[in-house]
Amino acid sequence: LSFGFYDSNTLVDDIGNLVDIQRCPPKFLKYLAATIGWNLKTGDVDRWRAQLRHATYLYKSKGTQQCLEDAIALIFPSAGFSPLETLFNIRIVLT
Repeated sequence: LSFGFYDSNTLVDDIGNLVDIQRCPPKFLKYLAATIGWNLKTGDVDRWRAQLRHATYLYKSKGTQQCLEDAIALIFPSAGFSPLETLFNIRIVLT
């Protein structure tokens, strides 16, 4: 009887891992992303976790220059991304 309780407690703990970005097994991260409508980019599991951690912020700031810069930095962290103003030699004025 005690083994039955142990198994159910372990099962509940394991289910909790599926919704925790840091503890979720890599093979289930795509499903976790799908629950919030996110498509994971790149093939690096650490980048996937970073994308999921920042997804809420990116959804809320969608359409802003800062959001675009942050999204690119999440996907290409070592690309040395420079701000849009420097990249395209333009000046952005918000009115």
